[in-house]
Amino acid sequence: MKVNHDTITNMETIFTSKKKFHKNRAKLPFEEKIRIVIKLQQLANEISKRKKHQHTTLPVWKIG
Repeated sequence: MKVNHDTITNMETIFTSKKKFHKNRAKLPFEEKIRIVIKLQQLANEISKRKKHQHTTLPVWKIG
């Protein structure tokens, strides 16, 4: 598979953006990180409820 210059440029942009995103997330306060984890747990439960053969739900942390 040949990779052209535009593809390489796009990939570099994506990787740079991802690196910046993760560095910014690392700077968040601990409490905000926990809120994000809880939101992701809730989203995972919503997705699992929509699966036909999924009968179990995953635990969601209850904080506060």
